[in-house]
Amino acid sequence: MKKLFFLAITLFSLYGVQAQGFGIGLSGGYLSELDGFGGSLDLIYELDEKWGVNGTFTFATADETGFRTKWTILDLNARYKVYDEFYLLAGGEYISANIRELGLGGGNPIGGGAETDTSDFGINAGTGYKYNLADNVNIFAEVKYVFLDQGYVHGKLGILFDL
Repeated sequence: MKKLFFLAITLFSLYGVQAQGFGIGLSGGYLSELDGFGGSLDLIYELDEKWGVNGTFTFATADETGFRTKWTILDLNARYKVYDEFYLLAGGEYISANIRELGLGGGNPIGGGAETDTSDFGINAGTGYKYNLADNVNIFAEVKYVFLDQGYVHGKLGILFDL
């Protein structure tokens, strides 16, 4: 019974949090290091009129001759509105890359499908703008630079729903 009561309190608390400035977005963008496109899921929480936080999950893939690269990216950023809906962002990023050699039929007639996994942490900084289309529907554009051993630019355009 205590667990059920705790669950009910938690759900009502989350509902209250959503009413304060919670948003969910879907976006697509270009990653310069991968030289390809990826899709993102964004969760945004506006703390007050100026400050907010967002978490983003991005998945991207690219095929080169004989190789397939898959990137999984998780980042957490603080956002500060400078003017109107124009904001600056800064935060951290975890990136995981899977590089796979393609076997028969994938561009390498002899190869055996060797696979390499790497991961790294980085810091990112960027800017963005959110434009309101309707009551709870917005479009947004964002560009950030990720500081890693081999840094890259990630630009994206998406749609954001305020809940």
